[in-house]
This record gives sequence, C-alpha cells and structure tokens, in this order.
Amino acid sequence: LAKLRANGTTIWQQTYSQRTNEPSHVTLTSDGGFLITANTYSTNDGHFLPSLIRTDGNGVSLWEAMIPTDNSEYIHCSAETADGGFFSVGTILLRTDSSGNKLWQTPFEPRALCILRLDNSFVVVRESLDGQSIELHTFDLLGMALAQHTLISPNGFRDWIQVAAATLKQDQTILLAGLSNTATRSRQGYLLCTTASGEILWAKMYYPIYNVNEELNLRPYSVIETVDSGYLLVGKIEGFSLEGAPSAIAIHMDSRGVPSYDLALSLRGFDEGHLSLIQTSDKGYLITGEFWCFEQTRPPKNLLKFPSDEEALPISTPSDLTATFRPPNSIELLWKDNSFNETKVLIERKPSLSTQWLQIATLPA
Repeated sequence: LAKLRANGTTIWQQTYSQRTNEPSHVTLTSDGGFLITANTYSTNDGHFLPSLIRTDGNGVSLWEAMIPTDNSEYIHCSAETADGGFFSVGTILLRTDSSGNKLWQTPFEPRALCILRLDNSFVVVRESLDGQSIELHTFDLLGMALAQHTLISPNGFRDWIQVAAATLKQDQTILLAGLSNTATRSRQGYLLCTTASGEILWAKMYYPIYNVNEELNLRPYSVIETVDSGYLLVGKIEGFSLEGAPSAIAIHMDSRGVPSYDLALSLRGFDEGHLSLIQTSDKGYLITGEFWCFEQTRPPKNLLKFPSDEEALPISTPSDLTATFRPPNSIELLWKDNSFNETKVLIERKPSLSTQWLQIATLPA
C-alpha cells in the first residue's frame, strides 16, 4: 500500500504478509485508516480465502484476517458498515466485525463487481446469470438486503451486456461502463448513468474510428467522475492495424458522455482486474497498472474520432402518442420517450393531407 502526492511521488509505502496475494481493493475507513481487500492462497486445501488487512492512517497494519468460508470463495471489494464492521462482496456476501471476525456469509453468484456506499445504503452491482442485464442490489448500512433492481438494456443494446466498471457520482447516481452488442456490431463500449433504483437516465455507445474510416473496439476498464462534472474513462483499444499504435486510451467526456479529448497510452503486461483510476488534487489523474506513457511521436490528444450519437446508437422512435383536446383551443400531446441520446424533440403539425409538415415547437430532450 502506497500513499502518493498529487504529482505521483511517494509519501510512504508499506508491505504486508507474504501469505497475502491478489489484493483487489482499498478503501478509507472512518478513523482515517485503510482496509485492504485481498484473497490469500491456502496451502492446506489449495483454495483461496477472503482476506482483510486493517491499517492506520500511515498504512501500518493493525490486524490481518484470513476468513474461512464454506467453499473456495473470493471477495472483490469492501465497505465499512454503520457499526464499524465491514461488508465485502464477490462470489459471496461477507459480513465481518471491526476485528475481521466473520459474522455471516451468503452465496452471491455469479459475482459482484463492486459495492458503492450511498448516503443511507449500499448498492452492489453485478451482471445477471444469463448475461442479459445488470442488477443493482440495495442493502442497509448493516448489510441487510432491502431491494433488487434489474436494469433493462437501453434501446440499441442487443442480446448481451457486460459491466466492467462502476462509480458513484456526487449526485448519488451511478455511472456504469462495459461492453454490449448492438444490432450491427458486437462487443462495443458503452457508458450509462442510472439511479440506484434502476432508472436509466442516459446511455452512450462508442465506436472509435482511427485514420478516417477504420472502426475499432473500445473495451472500458475504469471510469471516474471528474471535478469539471465530466468523466474520464480508461479502456483498451482493439483493432488497430498499424504497428506501434496505442493499445489503450483515456477518454475525457462531458456530463452527458460526449467525448471532448482522448490521450493514448501504451500498456505492457496489462491486467485490467487491477487497473485503478483517480483524480489528484491538482486536477490531474493517477492511473495504476503496468504501463508507460505513449511516445510523443504520435499526437497525444484527439487520436480517435467518434461517430455521432445517431450513428453509434440510433434514436428509437417515440411510441404511445395521444392527443387530448383542452378547451378552449389547446391540444395536449403525451408520448413515451424510448431514447436516451436525443438532444431535442421537434413538434410538427400538418394542417391537411395535401400540405407539408410544419415545425411548431422545439422541446428539450
């Protein structure tokens, strides 16, 4: 565990038990210390055991716990509960006390991606067993189940959806990034914003283009909300045909997911399971993983082009239109909005069958 300054230089660094391997998550505790989530190989039975390491504010170990489970299980990340204990998620839901002693566990297949702490609850994100949807499971601050919500894939998404990264925004909505299929392309990167109750607020699909017309695949790995109310997404680029082209890219987007610039990265020995991304106090970014910066022989910004929203994720036709007369001289129009990526709504009127449609109003999306 290492603490860094905003410019990336080391303040302190700590190491822990040689038995502990496969660390996957670190979180700040209420007393200013840290909790490391890991999984430790057991030489007794050849299984991995969920492990927690509790430290003080300087990373000095207070206790380390290997937690016996019913089968070979692993945990991916943890959060502190209201009573000072911890709630860990992975292939199981695991509840421990403030010293790492197991209180209870329950199966949670296929696996949880992450746990997010809202003001008054936890939200656990995972894919459904059939790979057709994303599930949001809500728990109280002691780890007891409250509700489950299933995200229905937005129009334009087809057959399959995978979530790779999730982050909680300042407004308590949730940002999800991953891969999905469309009607014409497979395994394309997406970014969507949803409430904790599963209401999708907007969704974007990304088809990067290189050298004018070469379409690529974007595989998202990590996403954060930035101080300018935008987002930074880091992912792997698949499909470059030119030698020396970047294997990964960092893309900055505005508050509605529209790309504003991108920065190429070259990665070596890249393991997406251990990639982490944060914004530093000087408004820069810290990306952890095994990589080096892309050589400046290529443009560092705006390397890729992106098709318009309509090309990437076609706007779906509204449905269920009704028109109701409102005296003395008005007509109320109601319809179902089936799209997440329109920028405005045009209202048109046709006075008679023999005349052209005339635009009479423009409404916000």
